[in-house]
Amino acid sequence: WHKGMNEKKREEIRGMRDIVVVLANAHGISLAVDVGAGKGYLSHCLGVSGLRVVAVDSNSHNTVTSLKRSCEMTQDHKSSFHAITACISSDDADCFRGVIHKKLEGEGESQERCMIVGLHACGDLSSNSLRLFANLPEIRLVCLVGCCYHKLSHGEGEGEGKGAGDGFPMSRYLQTSRVRVEEASLVLANYNAGDRVCAGEADEESDGCYRSSFFRAAFQLLWRDRLLPFAPEELRTRNPVLGRTASKYPNFLLWVRAAMIKLCVPSSCITDEEIVQLHDRLFTQLDLLRRFSALRSCLSRILESVLLFDRLCFLQEASGVAGACLLPIFESRVSPRNVAIIASKDFHVRLHHGTQVR
Repeated sequence: WHKGMNEKKREEIRGMRDIVVVLANAHGISLAVDVGAGKGYLSHCLGVSGLRVVAVDSNSHNTVTSLKRSCEMTQDHKSSFHAITACISSDDADCFRGVIHKKLEGEGESQERCMIVGLHACGDLSSNSLRLFANLPEIRLVCLVGCCYHKLSHGEGEGEGKGAGDGFPMSRYLQTSRVRVEEASLVLANYNAGDRVCAGEADEESDGCYRSSFFRAAFQLLWRDRLLPFAPEELRTRNPVLGRTASKYPNFLLWVRAAMIKLCVPSSCITDEEIVQLHDRLFTQLDLLRRFSALRSCLSRILESVLLFDRLCFLQEASGVAGACLLPIFESRVSPRNVAIIASKDFHVRLHHGTQVR
């Protein structure tokens, strides 16, 4: 089941699988709907563990890749896995029900109890899935780890019922409170400092703040002050997108040169000496950047807690939900988005690491 995964993904999938299997067994559920399934890593792992799985993703390429991966697995596990391309919307519960049931009609159990699972369900996908859980009686259990908070829709109105279909706030409690978020706050809630915050001295090879934050900040100044006039017209009105490439180059100069090639900026517009001089001038401020990253990391945890608390309140307010909780299911060093929201319509959920489910 772990074919093609890096160590981080293996740890995430293993932690999610362990808790989902325990929950499913306690509830007598054999069918899991994996929302935002991507390439099907979690879906296939759950299938190997004995669950029947419907993997749902909005990207048809991911669905094809997931089916191809399924065909590469043993024949015994193919029958427990289905993959479909669909968008998960809380506005049309009947549509969601119809898609899942139609896929299962051939197995003669299209109306059975099921659970929704999702590992790093992006943006509104998490909130839409929680609303479907609350609205559809056959969905007895949910276990979701969210991510990409910056993609959440968020209402501007005040009072109960305002922004009822938004990703935040979901709960009546926060809808009627003074808690408000802006786009920058959602971006910050998704921030992961990782090794960009380090204690004491760190060499350039191991200092994540130097490799990631400093490189990007220095390049931003270089782009604004020197490179922008030479960039293609379509790139002059927005910030350049470079991806996580800094670790692939031994120093700042080579990274900048590679970035210029990617952005179609002629190398003749600036000399190597000028790039190095900029680096050396800004390098004296690296410690300030580390402190800034540490502050952002602290605020990120607070903002994420508000978002998770809102989802927990929504489930506790929903009729028919017996219990809900928040549970870290793998180490934050493995993945910063590590808190699962778990809710049941059958049991009052009380979960601890490695313990039982009632």
